[in-house]
Amino acid sequence: MENTLAERVIGAWTLVTFEQESKDGVISYPLGKEATGSLFYLPGGHVAVNIMLAGRDIFIDKALLLKEQLKYNELGYLAYSGFYHVDENLKLMTHELVVSFYPEWVGSRQIRKIDLNNNCLQLSSDGPVGPEHSRFRLEWLRA
Repeated sequence: MENTLAERVIGAWTLVTFEQESKDGVISYPLGKEATGSLFYLPGGHVAVNIMLAGRDIFIDKALLLKEQLKYNELGYLAYSGFYHVDENLKLMTHELVVSFYPEWVGSRQIRKIDLNNNCLQLSSDGPVGPEHSRFRLEWLRA
């Protein structure tokens, strides 16, 4: 019997690409084309994600510190951890965020379509996300 998606995602993953598609179909890279990242799915349903802009400055611009709410593309980094659940029938992955670099993300759920083919994992937004109604796609390679 073949393992479930939830069982098959367990392990460490390395980011291949993180892209955003606007409602007009324009592709951009929120953390640059060379973004690096790690994704960990552990038995028991724990998840941890870290993605950063390659070559980001070691100092944060003081002007950014004065803003009320920062965006991950301004800081060049995003990170969170929590729990994951897989809907095997709908092929959806839900990340429930317990800890996040961005306090407003704590307690939120990120629902992604999941496509797992051998050692390649693609997570994509299940419809438009955020005020800009963008779609996100992240491709990962098993580490």
